[in-house]
Amino acid sequence: MPTPTMLAIPQPCHENWAAMTPDAQGRHCAACNKVVLDFTQKTDAEILALLQRTAAPCGRFRADQLSRPLLMPPAPAPRWRTWLTTTATVLGLREVAAEQGRGQTQTTVQYDLLTRDEQKVAALRQRQQLQTKVDSSQHILRGKVTDKSTGQGLPGVTVLLKNTITGTSTGADGSFELALPPSTSANQLVIFSSIGFVIEEKLLSTLHEQSIIVELISDKRKLGKVVIVAGGIRSYSSHYILRDFWQLLSKPFRHQPSN
Repeated sequence: MPTPTMLAIPQPCHENWAAMTPDAQGRHCAACNKVVLDFTQKTDAEILALLQRTAAPCGRFRADQLSRPLLMPPAPAPRWRTWLTTTATVLGLREVAAEQGRGQTQTTVQYDLLTRDEQKVAALRQRQQLQTKVDSSQHILRGKVTDKSTGQGLPGVTVLLKNTITGTSTGADGSFELALPPSTSANQLVIFSSIGFVIEEKLLSTLHEQSIIVELISDKRKLGKVVIVAGGIRSYSSHYILRDFWQLLSKPFRHQPSN
């Protein structure tokens, strides 16, 4: 093993470093007519290299650079050795991760299942919001009115916001769309009425929360024998429910095909 190199200054120079003339490698001392090298910013390897090239130089050193062995950095390892060491380290980390993963497998699976359930619930809520019959952005109320006894859609049913003139009527299949004013309250009553059926009133807030299928019940109340029609008063021995009464009232105004 080679003997380590140590720096020592038996007789320190008393010249003022700041008064010396700057030089490329340090400063020029006029007293001894030599260049004093500045070693204060150099590493041990750089100092050893300069000492090998220069015999007994004058120099300026830090206190921690003196009276200790100058250390040479270790020679760089061959590339194949570096690659082998790196590969072994990676394999070792994988084995440690695998051992840790075995003890955590059950917990991880339970967490994943819980996360998927939460995602399903969130997706279901989102679909329900998208499928709601009230389009809050456009203020459109959509739905369908059916006959409760048959389940068939009822055409011509009046859909009206109570105590307002905002309304519409159902189409041939019983479906409807009602444009709501932006200021419409959730406590607004919606009236569904048709001749021959009991009038139905529903809160707008309940229509927001459920599928808007409004079922009307047939009105079975009977009328008396005297019925007012166009052209006078007629007496009928049979009873009419409200729907038949409406048909009777509107008959004179219907278009009769010519023979």
